[in-house]
Amino acid sequence: VNLVNTRERLLEFLDEEISNALSYHMRDEQGVLIRQSEEYERVEVSDGGVTLHLKTGKLIKSDMLLWANGRTGNSAGLGLEALGLVADHRGNIAVNDVYQTAVSHIYAVGDIAAVATPNGYVPFLPKAGVFAHGHAETVASNLAAQIKGKGKTRRWDGHGACFLEVGRGQSAFVSGNFLAAPKPEIDFRMPGKVWHMQKVLFERHWMKRWF
Repeated sequence: VNLVNTRERLLEFLDEEISNALSYHMRDEQGVLIRQSEEYERVEVSDGGVTLHLKTGKLIKSDMLLWANGRTGNSAGLGLEALGLVADHRGNIAVNDVYQTAVSHIYAVGDIAAVATPNGYVPFLPKAGVFAHGHAETVASNLAAQIKGKGKTRRWDGHGACFLEVGRGQSAFVSGNFLAAPKPEIDFRMPGKVWHMQKVLFERHWMKRWF
């Protein structure tokens, strides 16, 4: 398995030690060859599989290719221009620390929100369910306070936790303060089957609770 990463290392919002440990695990425990700071130029398909041409001139031949483009804000077709809002090239809308857009009575949360980090460690907060949950609770609380005409403005403090599935029935666990300065304060637990079992149970809990 070849993993082509356009960035210098995996999960740049984590400490370099954590990122390196994850890379080591995927390489030595799962046999994944990680190619950092590489970009694709074109893909060639044949009866025998696919060949990925990288901009550095390297060729990677494989049986199949999985393209992970990251999350894009689903803002197309919402008529943002009519509201005086503009999305960036990935469909995200800029918000302040209480998730207000440039139009103060319109809020954006979750994958559609471009949340700038106060520490500058990474330009924007990565997309994850734990962050979307924090955004939504913050906005709901502030809207309720406005309607009631009382209560303090709430801000998400950046604390949260999530699982990272790495394949072969294993997951890692990440927790901490993702908005801490000068950089995120993260506790990373290496991938394992126990964390993956907890991930499955966690997902079942939320599916049952909401659906």
